[in-house]
Amino acid sequence: MATTPPANLGKVAGLSLPPWGPYSIGGRFAVIETGYDLSNLSLRVKDSILTGNIAVRTSGARPRLDVALVTRKLQLDDFDTGDWSPTAESDDKAAGQPPGPVINDDELAFLLSPDVMGSLDAHLTLNIEQVLSGDDMLGQGSLVATLEDGRLSLAPIHIAIPGGSIDFGLTVMPSETDVAFSMVANIDQLDYGILARRIDPKSDVQGWISADVDLVSRAQALDDIMANANGHFDFAIWPDGLEAEIFDLWAIGLITNLFSILDSNSQSSFNCVIGRFDLKDGIMEPDLIYIDTTSVTVGGTGKVDFKTEAVDLLFVPDAKSPQFLSLETPITVDGTFDDLNVGVTTGDVFGTAIGLITGIVAFPFRIAFEDSTPEDGREACLDAMERKKAAGE
Repeated sequence: MATTPPANLGKVAGLSLPPWGPYSIGGRFAVIETGYDLSNLSLRVKDSILTGNIAVRTSGARPRLDVALVTRKLQLDDFDTGDWSPTAESDDKAAGQPPGPVINDDELAFLLSPDVMGSLDAHLTLNIEQVLSGDDMLGQGSLVATLEDGRLSLAPIHIAIPGGSIDFGLTVMPSETDVAFSMVANIDQLDYGILARRIDPKSDVQGWISADVDLVSRAQALDDIMANANGHFDFAIWPDGLEAEIFDLWAIGLITNLFSILDSNSQSSFNCVIGRFDLKDGIMEPDLIYIDTTSVTVGGTGKVDFKTEAVDLLFVPDAKSPQFLSLETPITVDGTFDDLNVGVTTGDVFGTAIGLITGIVAFPFRIAFEDSTPEDGREACLDAMERKKAAGE
């Protein structure tokens, strides 16, 4: 019979249960010498139905949980947690409070502590024929998660989407003194509008992102992972709209602020943003930054320090077509993730003034002998991607 959890069930069990429902669960439960088996499992949450088997073994050095699940359709909206938190105390939150993270920093630190991570072994496989997010069809996917000897591994995670794919792997192993962390990800043409609509269903943001990430780190706390990271972070974005308010990332805010300064033409739009970054001991420096808009192309250099959250970048625009008054002033970005300053330096303004004078003289010759770069930027973006690929080989 389908049912929702009673309001006080979490307190009775000493747990805080997610606000899912209506749901139903059924299967064949058996007690055996080495533990428990739940076979022919059928779990339904609204329109999502999962089938499979669960086995619990209690005869080893530590308990072991094995879960194998399959579903023809998984609707992510059916598993919306709202402002739920896994700690029972969260049930006593005052009504009307804005939704917060599912797990706060203290809860995450507790769940990933050596004592908790080493208290059991587990293995989960999940195969999904169809993943939906509201009206968005994400594709199909699979997940393997393993907890063994205190080491958590989420790998591989694979989602096949129309026109692209996501492959992701992550490992976390805490000890009494630090946390070892590694992550690899390969994203091919992900429609980030789907992510925006997960955050704000009314969002009309669209665009595509590809990324190649390989990071390793060892730190005393999870908050310091990026401050000690080594590896690379490469990405390419083809935006049809970016909203810093939705994604709440300092990098998105930087891109949108830059665009308003680098290209003041109200009719202009982004064609692509491409970057390749190396990380060494928490310092991120670019091999390549390339931005293409309708009117200008932009190159960048500098560094980002995750230890201090300091940003020091320089962007140099170049007009695509000869202009009589072309003010191609370099743009500096400095400050911190929470307080970025975007503007020009006195020296840059002086250099631009000199360039303006020489530009007036050179303008007729540029018109006669220079070819204009296409506004759509497609070939330039593809060429920048090839240079990025070659640089990594």
